Amino acid sequence: MDAQPEILNHNVETVPRMFKHVQPQDHTSGADHPLERQAARPKVLTKSGIMVGLGETFDEVIEVMRDLSSWAWIS
Repeated sequence: MDAQPEILNHNVETVPRMFKHVQPQDHTSGADHPLERQAARPKVLTKSGIMVGLGETFDEVIEVMRDLSSWAWIS
């Protein structure tokens, strides 16, 4: 992050069950999660987005939001 952004955008894309259908060329890997790398830069705000309306359930969306919030921390 040599550019030193004020806000980093992070896209989840969709719920885990639908990820391979929506992003077949990509992967989800908790081992190298972008928000984990972001934790080393506490002064850079992060916003996350998710597409909805692709067949996911309400509970799946809530689970993604809970997962995202587990990465959040306040300094």
